Amino acid sequence: LGEDEVILEWYITINDFKVFIITRDSTQPDVWQSSLEDLQALEKFQQEYIDDYINHPDNWIYQLETRLKKLAKILHIDKIISHLPKNCQRLILVPFRYLHLLPLHALTSRRLRQNVEETGTLLELFPGGVRYTPSCQLLQLSQRVNPTGEESSPTRLFAIQNPTEDLDFTDIEVEAIAKSFNPAEVLIREKASKTGLQQQLAALQNADIAHFSCHGFFDFLDPRKSALILAGAKITTDGVDSENKSYIRSRRGETFDIAECLTLEEIFDLRLSKCSLVTLSACETGLTDIRDSTDEYIGLPSGFLYAGATNIISTLWAVNDVSTAILMIKFYELFLSETRPPVAIALRESQLWLRSLTVKGLLEWVEASKLLSHEHKTTIQDSFAYGYDDDYQPYEAPHFWAAFCAVGQ
Repeated sequence: LGEDEVILEWYITINDFKVFIITRDSTQPDVWQSSLEDLQALEKFQQEYIDDYINHPDNWIYQLETRLKKLAKILHIDKIISHLPKNCQRLILVPFRYLHLLPLHALTSRRLRQNVEETGTLLELFPGGVRYTPSCQLLQLSQRVNPTGEESSPTRLFAIQNPTEDLDFTDIEVEAIAKSFNPAEVLIREKASKTGLQQQLAALQNADIAHFSCHGFFDFLDPRKSALILAGAKITTDGVDSENKSYIRSRRGETFDIAECLTLEEIFDLRLSKCSLVTLSACETGLTDIRDSTDEYIGLPSGFLYAGATNIISTLWAVNDVSTAILMIKFYELFLSETRPPVAIALRESQLWLRSLTVKGLLEWVEASKLLSHEHKTTIQDSFAYGYDDDYQPYEAPHFWAAFCAVGQ
């Protein structure tokens, strides 16, 4: 750990939940322990949260901000943060079981710094970034692969772009990002199929950065079948046997042939030791199996970490097409700038920027962007041409920005 880093690792028992607070100088963790009532409140919270997300998504979006305030109280985030050393700038969060599904970085807390009490989300309170790791073991593994966390400026990009051809802003996102790389191998729309991916496997495995801008699917019943949806996977004919294990069905009611998707099982077999970042700009790419009572994390990020990637950006829910494209373009602007900030800091600054962005500020950023083509600038500008006040903040709600997590080193 760095001198200004702290690990917060959760553990849930049958009687309480604990938080292990670990610093560079810890001879043993500082352990904070909840009451049984806290645990019961947390269990009830996660059941309602997950049920709403799966069965009542509109209500889930409406309730999200209120629920995050409630969760901060249940987890006693204020008390935990008060245990941290004053010099702490960076947090590494190690959730446990269903806590992996929750945007802990978006929880609000208070912190005393330089004798001034500050209130804000954990992202705001820790300028060195908040990042996640599935386990301390995987964090240690990634540090062995890349001990310093530093690498030369990335030049080789591999990207999947809008394989299902229903994410118009994904085309804008990838085309803008690709301008910063040479070479950039991009599989576009119908070319981003399973066959196309297999033919370009060498380009993926030699890439400095891999960017998947597509639909994602998390299978709560069989996490190994979780997948990134590729071109040609969607089944358009009626009468598909829903019990057929070679098919997966999304919560939008669409059916996909799993053989034409990139599944978690296949991701584990990739060789991505040259890849410093995998960006999963897709829905539900950070979810994990919560039925197992152990701390084993089974999800797409763990697959990419196991395959050798150093950092992953993933999402905790189905994300908005427009705001995601804007956030991702801003992220790469920062990440590839001369200062080359770590992934967690570049993502933090992008999220806080999106959250506070006004319509006026957005249109000014679009107009000044060197990455957006004239056509793409017009598309975004037209989206905000009518019915918006200049000072309106369209992406202030956590639904738009809090889904994104930096995982890994």
